[in-house]
Amino acid sequence: MSLHKIPIWVQLHNISPNFMMIVIRQNIGSFLGEFLNYDDKHNSSPQMSFMRIEVLVNVNEPLKCTKRIKKVSGEANVISFKYERL
Repeated sequence: MSLHKIPIWVQLHNISPNFMMIVIRQNIGSFLGEFLNYDDKHNSSPQMSFMRIEVLVNVNEPLKCTKRIKKVSGEANVISFKYERL
């Protein structure tokens, strides 16, 4: 059995509250690999400066560090990723 993909929890930092939508989470998860889960218990507090998603990552590809997202209104944000327990 070959193991090419592993589930990893990823912290999304520098994300403004108006970017914390389900579509954004799933799009970022798809950008990193395959979106699996969202940690709604951790992200329920308004004081949280980041949110967590679980992603199935291909270990043969390099990990991504940042992604720039832009809303239709023109507002842009650069999100940084921190991988847990690598």
